[in-house]
Amino acid sequence: MLIAIEGIDGAGKTTLARLVAKEFQMKVQAFPTKRFKLIKDYLQGKKSFSKENLFLLFLTDISINSTNARNTIFDRYVYSTLAYQNSIFSLKEAETIFQKLNLLKPDYVIFLNLDLKIAMERIKKRKRKVSVFEKKEFLKEVRKNYMEMYENQFYVHNRWIKLDIYDENTNPNKLFEFIKKEIECECSC
Repeated sequence: MLIAIEGIDGAGKTTLARLVAKEFQMKVQAFPTKRFKLIKDYLQGKKSFSKENLFLLFLTDISINSTNARNTIFDRYVYSTLAYQNSIFSLKEAETIFQKLNLLKPDYVIFLNLDLKIAMERIKKRKRKVSVFEKKEFLKEVRKNYMEMYENQFYVHNRWIKLDIYDENTNPNKLFEFIKKEIECECSC
């Protein structure tokens, strides 16, 4: 089984990925990987790239590091690349690119639809420099792009599962229990 966990910065993707991976005995593959120094430099504001080149850098990282993935949870995947760089391609064009690159289609995409105010509060609490993507107006657009992919059930075998998070105190374990129930139900139904 392949599962992608998506959402804007601060949504809790990494926490949820670990919980789901433990329950279903899966590995976690986070993107971007640490192998691509150019991406890290970009995220830290040390380098700049055109949107097209950035899109290709992220897809290259994903392509190289997901080809043989099995029983894996992706902490971000191709959907993040598209959501954050969406002014370049339509969903149809992106799907064609993903297919030509033989990028795997996850069985499920879990979309953590986080309220922007909560996202900004969580980002501010982190003990690191804010990345180039972690600005409220930008994240508003990214969230809109994710919603479009969710509504179109874009590039997925089974379906997207959307979890709305409008409360700062939402317990990750409750989100996990909901996801677990959804996946177990579909696997046994």
